[in-house]
Amino acid sequence: MKDESTSLLDNIFNGQYSPIEVITHNYPEYEEAMKVLIDSESELIKTFNEKQNEMYETYHNDMMSKQTALINRAFAMGVKFGLQMSEELKNIPSASRLDR
Repeated sequence: MKDESTSLLDNIFNGQYSPIEVITHNYPEYEEAMKVLIDSESELIKTFNEKQNEMYETYHNDMMSKQTALINRAFAMGVKFGLQMSEELKNIPSASRLDR
């Protein structure tokens, strides 16, 4: 997944980290939901004729592309937000942090 010879930011920029892998790793609820979804999808596909199956494959692939783009965008925005927060926290004097 990660090339140890390059920086974290380089690995993120070059696609070495997949947001969906990060989000779903060791997440039992996701794994169970995926099992249910796959089982349901398999049952649905059994009812399709050839034309319906082709249409469903096209629809499914388009939905997966949209979902992947959305996940990647959310991941990028989260990283950017985290970096902005980190930068803002650097500007808070140490005493102010202790007063909270």
